[in-house]
Amino acid sequence: MTEIVLDSLVALLLAAAGYVSTNVDNLLLMGTIAAGHPDQRAITRGYIAASAAVLAASVAFIFLSLVLTPDTLGDLGLLPLALGLRMLLGSRDDLGGGPGKAPTAMSIAAVLFANSSDSIAVFGSLIAESEKHVVIALVAGFVLASIAWLALIRRVSGRYLQSSRVQSLATRAMPFVMIAIGVYILLDSTTDTLQV
Repeated sequence: MTEIVLDSLVALLLAAAGYVSTNVDNLLLMGTIAAGHPDQRAITRGYIAASAAVLAASVAFIFLSLVLTPDTLGDLGLLPLALGLRMLLGSRDDLGGGPGKAPTAMSIAAVLFANSSDSIAVFGSLIAESEKHVVIALVAGFVLASIAWLALIRRVSGRYLQSSRVQSLATRAMPFVMIAIGVYILLDSTTDTLQV
């Protein structure tokens, strides 16, 4: 029983770290869009829609687990690992996104979803190779982190200069978090395979 609790706590921490590391660019993008935007409901709806789409795409990786062996699923850890190495080497493209006049909830959701391939790679890989209780903890961590991120977006929207400091720190840490998640998936799948 304690192993399940420990696994769930680790999954919650991984979900929080994975969410934060893959959504700093979305925080700044949304903070810029939200700054001075009169309709905060469109911001909130767009963000929620994008988060739900990213989570659905990540959970869809579970279907891979029906087709692939645990050994092969562990290889999905190469996705965040490769992405982290790519970021570390400086070849990551950031979405610039010019300020629109009055973005709709759908346009906000589309931009955020298009900018979330790193989140899908991290969460999809983690979810596909995990046991049910860990998947539940990962999904819960994703939801909690996205709620906290939305609150932060609302708070940061008028403070772009302060968010630049956050971006600088998080941008430096992001590749290492992605690499750590990839290594965790690769190592954890080996122990999952041994337990089968």
